[in-house]
Amino acid sequence: MYICKCGRNFTTPQGLGKHKTFCGKNKISLDNGYEYFIDKDGKVKYIHIMVMEEELGRKLLPGEIVHHKDENKRNNDKNNLELTCPKDHGKHHIKVLSDSQKKERFRKIQILEKEIIIQ
Repeated sequence: MYICKCGRNFTTPQGLGKHKTFCGKNKISLDNGYEYFIDKDGKVKYIHIMVMEEELGRKLLPGEIVHHKDENKRNNDKNNLELTCPKDHGKHHIKVLSDSQKKERFRKIQILEKEIIIQ
């Protein structure tokens, strides 16, 4: 039996080795800039969400989003995080985009819409 620091058991050293690549007890990984780890049940846990849930004293509700105030996805300090909804979160990010970024995002949306119509 092979046992990880997180408590999960494996029958082969290869299974343990593969698990250690992603296990939160062994390392914190990045997903599109957001820090996360995998708990002993194999679930992905994002650090910024865990910090907010601890601050609130409850789990996030459906539709609640944790926003990084300084736009730094790795700054998970509780003072840098705020709870928002998808609509307000989207409005915030549109405000901080430059005109050329807005045009590029609009262009990509138009291309996707054309692809959907063609299919």
